Amino acid sequence: MITPEQFNNIRVLGGCLPETIVGPEKSVMVSLVSVAYLDLVSVPWLCMHVTDLVGVPRNSVLVTASKSADASAGAPTAVTANSPFFLSTDVGSTITWANGRQSYITAYTSSTLVTVTNVSGLTNPATASQSGYFVLNPTVPDIVNTALGCAVCGIQSTSPDQFNLPGGYPESAITSSAVGVVTAPFQPRLYSGPDKIAISVLNNTRNFNLHVAVNAAMRYTHGL
Repeated sequence: MITPEQFNNIRVLGGCLPETIVGPEKSVMVSLVSVAYLDLVSVPWLCMHVTDLVGVPRNSVLVTASKSADASAGAPTAVTANSPFFLSTDVGSTITWANGRQSYITAYTSSTLVTVTNVSGLTNPATASQSGYFVLNPTVPDIVNTALGCAVCGIQSTSPDQFNLPGGYPESAITSSAVGVVTAPFQPRLYSGPDKIAISVLNNTRNFNLHVAVNAAMRYTHGL
């Protein structure tokens, strides 16, 4: 039971990250709270809103590639680059050529050779040949930790500010690979001092920008 006198020792803290773009494999610390000896912090509520996931385009720069005309509509066709460029994770990405035509990557052979197949919705005529500079637009997220979604928000303790990035698997993690709001179930999540705890959000992809906002409620109690 908390007495009226003890209520004077309680203050409410808010953790808030306005909509922010988090780059691939990057994390952002939403809030960091130092907990003194004999003090307690409860984090009963945590909410993450993924507003968008946007593939990061890769420009070929000095690399050029060529694609021969398809033998028939929808037939797989090779795209060959003059220098190493492609990655195995590029399968599912779209090549946009300098003239605006597009090709969809369906298979990877090497850093200079991929297979494309014409699919509906792209601007590449089925039998057209292409060559020159291009931009690769990923349409499928390349996940770092496959046990989690594209976005991960959670709590780290034991002075996470001592690491270059908040370290360790987050407690009470909420994760999503879809645009929308995700909340953690209401529960005490109690931490005692001396300690530091952080709320952070992580982009768990190698090729997408994460657009995200985070809100959290914390209750700090002195000397109970």
